[in-house]
Amino acid sequence: MFFNQNLGLETIYKEYKSFNFFCNTLLISNEDAIKLVETKEWLFNDDIINTIECMINIFLPKYACAFLSNNDKDAELYFGIDDNGIIHGIPYQGELDKNLIIEKYKKCFYDKIKCTDNIFNYIDIDIIKLDYDYHKKLDDTHYLYKKFINEKIIFNLNYNKYILKKKKWNKLLARYNTKFTDLVNNYDTRLELINYIEIKDPKNCTIKLLKSNYVMLNYKTIDIQIYKLDKNNIFYWLATWKDTMLQFLKSIKPTFYYKIPCMCYPLNIILAVHPMIPYWMHNNTELNLFIIKFTFKRTYSLDIQYKNIYNNWFRCYRTIANGEPCCQRL
Repeated sequence: MFFNQNLGLETIYKEYKSFNFFCNTLLISNEDAIKLVETKEWLFNDDIINTIECMINIFLPKYACAFLSNNDKDAELYFGIDDNGIIHGIPYQGELDKNLIIEKYKKCFYDKIKCTDNIFNYIDIDIIKLDYDYHKKLDDTHYLYKKFINEKIIFNLNYNKYILKKKKWNKLLARYNTKFTDLVNNYDTRLELINYIEIKDPKNCTIKLLKSNYVMLNYKTIDIQIYKLDKNNIFYWLATWKDTMLQFLKSIKPTFYYKIPCMCYPLNIILAVHPMIPYWMHNNTELNLFIIKFTFKRTYSLDIQYKNIYNNWFRCYRTIANGEPCCQRL
C-alpha cells in the first residue's frame, strides 16, 4: 500500500476512519502552529499515540459489535484512510509498536464490551507501513499556508475599511443619540429638526418656535411622557425625529462578514494531519506512514454489547441505509 492510493469506497464489510487530531486535545497555540507549518518540524509522536487511543475508544467497540454480531465473512476497520478510500496514513517517527496498540484496545474492551465469548479470539490487528514517493516536488511554503497569508492580507484590508466606516457611523450615532437639549441647542441638528417638521407638517407651530431664539433648558422626564403625543409640542417632534434617525442608523450599521477559510488556519492545517504529511515526510528523518487494520473474523454466534460515550449499553449490526454502509442499533 502507498500514500494517496485509492482503495475504493466503504462496503458493508469495510469501514475507513480518517486520522486527525480533532478528537484529541493538541496543546499548541496559533503562534506555535504558524512556526510548525513554516519549519515542518515533527514533534507529535506522543500526540499520535494519544489520538490512536482516542480513536480506539470512540470507534472500535461500536464496529467490533457491529461486525462480529452476525457477519458471513471477515470484515475490516482501517485507521488512516478517508471516507473516499484515499490512504493518507498515520505519521510516526520510528516504528509504530503493534503491542502497544493491542494493549490499548484490550484495555478499552475490558471496559466497553460485553461478549458471550473471548472477543480477542475474533480480532486481528495489522500495522501496515506505507510506501511514499519522495520524488514528488514540493514548494518550500505549504500551499494552504500561502492561501492563509493571502487571505489574511485581504482580511486586514477589509477589516481596516470596516473600522473606518464604523468610526464614521459611531460619530453619527453620537450626534443623534444624545439629550433633547443638545439636539435643540446645537445649530446643525436644530436645522435638521426644522427640515424634518417642515416636510411632515409645514404649518406646525413648532417650526416658528425653533426658528426663534428659543433655548431649551433642563427638562423633566415626565414632560416627555406628557407631551410626546401632542403634535403641537416640541417633545413630540424631538421624540419622533430622534427615533427615526436612530432607526435609520441602525439599518445602515456597518457589518464585517469577511472570514478566512477554516482549512487555511495553520492550527487547522496541523490538526487535519493529512495536508501536512508530504511536508513532514520530506523534512524529518525516520518519519514513516502507517495504517492500522482491524480484522473481524467471520462468526454467527456471538452476543455482543458495547458501551457508548454516554455509558449506555447497546447492540448494533452492519447494514446498508440510504445506499451507504453504516452501523444500526438494535
